[in-house]
Amino acid sequence: MTVATVKRVTPGLAAGFNVGDEILAIDDERVLASQWGRRMEQYRPGDTVSVLISRRGRLFPLKLVFGKEPITAWKLEIDLKADPSQKARLRAWLGR
Repeated sequence: MTVATVKRVTPGLAAGFNVGDEILAIDDERVLASQWGRRMEQYRPGDTVSVLISRRGRLFPLKLVFGKEPITAWKLEIDLKADPSQKARLRAWLGR
């Protein structure tokens, strides 16, 4: 399994992952890409694991503390207390 992205303010960044790292093992057990989803279901926020990665041909152990799943949904609401200039910007943004 190769790391494709590392987002800011995530457990992956805090643990030291870089794009291109190959994840070889979690808690001393080999992990294959086909097993990834099943393995991730075992862990909960706050769990700590050791991860063995390969980076540019060298092996590195990392400590990872799992975090909460990021919020992916959001809601846009009109502020009923908006002043006239804010309401004008909203109308311009909406194209009204």
